[in-house]
Amino acid sequence: MIGSFGDVIFEASEDQIVSLNNQISRSYKAKISEHQAIYGPGMLRFQGRDLLEVSFTMTLVSSLIQQTTLKEELDTIKKMFELGEYANLVFGGQVFGEYPFLITELSEESSYFNKEEGGFDVVKLNITLKEYIENPKLYNQLIEQRKIQKNQQVTEENQDDIENEQKEAVNNDNSK
Repeated sequence: MIGSFGDVIFEASEDQIVSLNNQISRSYKAKISEHQAIYGPGMLRFQGRDLLEVSFTMTLVSSLIQQTTLKEELDTIKKMFELGEYANLVFGGQVFGEYPFLITELSEESSYFNKEEGGFDVVKLNITLKEYIENPKLYNQLIEQRKIQKNQQVTEENQDDIENEQKEAVNNDNSK
């Protein structure tokens, strides 16, 4: 198993190949508000980050899917999209991101129509996922906690620097 997204399993084996097209992209964005001053330059204010966005392409080939059918694989993904299901994105046993993801965009390109089967043999899916934070209030508390820890860390480092400078000053005074 290469990874998974909810009920969709990415794998490459003798029986089944359902995988990504060698590329996954992540998009990080900040929420910035701009305040225009009457005179002089304006001011920017950081207001947190936007939700993480992940995009990738999958190509489903009916001859490479043995355990299920191409239609079943497509239906699983479409059902997740239509029902607004969110799930963790996992690759190589590692969870991708801190929070689960939700499919926000799904586009499908079908090719090689098979008259015997009555469907297409190859389907290319472009999938965009967005981070799903179920409890934003809890998330904001976590961010505030991280800021406090960072400030405490900086304060401790500054205190160590001040003590070292004072010791150096005392040593310099004693050596005169």
